[in-house]
Amino acid sequence: MKRSSFLLARRKLAPVIAAGTLFCGLRAGAQQQDASERPFAFGVGLGVAARPGGGNGSVWLGTLEFGTPWRNLDVRLDGAVMSWKAVGRVTSLTGNLVYAHRLGVLTPYLVGGVGGYAQQGEGVSFGLNGGVGTRLSLGAVQPFIELREHVWSADRTRRATPLTLGLRF
Repeated sequence: MKRSSFLLARRKLAPVIAAGTLFCGLRAGAQQQDASERPFAFGVGLGVAARPGGGNGSVWLGTLEFGTPWRNLDVRLDGAVMSWKAVGRVTSLTGNLVYAHRLGVLTPYLVGGVGGYAQQGEGVSFGLNGGVGTRLSLGAVQPFIELREHVWSADRTRRATPLTLGLRF
């Protein structure tokens, strides 16, 4: 009984999601990206990463960001290495969406996505991440700071919270 009601609810919900996606896509597609926006950017960063049971460790981040036809929305690929003396190292490769809104020289943003996390001795796991950040638009080089939460286990025991400072080019 549960399976049939789940399938029925899914059939009713699918057209609503499709219509909402189409509406948002049409509305966002009608907006043009600023001419000053770059088609892609890359960045590097480093910082500190907190982990339950692991204390504080280090994080190294590399990013590659691509502009989209939708205003304020970009796609970003991130590679990160986080390490702790007590726990070991975690390497991640994630695909993310970035929603940014420029306010003068300051551009606050939301970032979130999915990816793979490889932990020493544990293999590769699927995970989620999300966070906030801001960057300064000072010409070709844009300093940024961001705080994110990464979770790569269903019970939330394998997670990290890095605070990263970096440069975007």
